[in-house]
Amino acid sequence: MAFVETGNAIGAVTQLLREHLLPPTVPEADITVGRPEAAATSSQNPKLNLFLYEIQFDPSLRNHALDKGQPFPLWLVLKYLLTAFDTSGDSDSISAHGLLGEGMRALQELGLSPP
Repeated sequence: MAFVETGNAIGAVTQLLREHLLPPTVPEADITVGRPEAAATSSQNPKLNLFLYEIQFDPSLRNHALDKGQPFPLWLVLKYLLTAFDTSGDSDSISAHGLLGEGMRALQELGLSPP
């Protein structure tokens, strides 16, 4: 992402997570972004929902530029809540927990993948 496009970075991170969350073992699952209570009733398919609940400045990187002489980027820490729902919209069932595990596995693989 070019420096001039960094205003889109938060949306790009959310899109990247959404694209990598689709569990191959549950191809009919939906991936939604938004408030969990809205996602629970959005469809009858099992689903994983991403909710961005907190954004913080990263104080440890605040005065670090990517390249010497360049302006300092806005270093952020994005915190997401990942929730799984079964076909009835329940998030506290065995099938929802299984789907949540699949989502966590997909995120783990994303951390191990080359950028």
